[in-house]
Amino acid sequence: EVGIPMDEFRNIANQAANQANQLQLTIAEFGPGSIQATQAQNNLNLTLTPIQGTSLATGLMNQLNTNFNIGGYNQ
Repeated sequence: EVGIPMDEFRNIANQAANQANQLQLTIAEFGPGSIQATQAQNNLNLTLTPIQGTSLATGLMNQLNTNFNIGGYNQ
């Protein structure tokens, strides 16, 4: 993508994947409407901010969404 070095994107993607896994665990433990889940979602969104709007980010989010679409909750 223009303006985003691949190693930086890879770092963001890895961090986002870890945060998506944490979000999934948080939703399972506290529920999708919980303060904890909201904070986990905010952390994920903040991590993804630098790459939002890129085709790589769209593909990444589609992949992450398949990991934490729990009980009708989807980012």
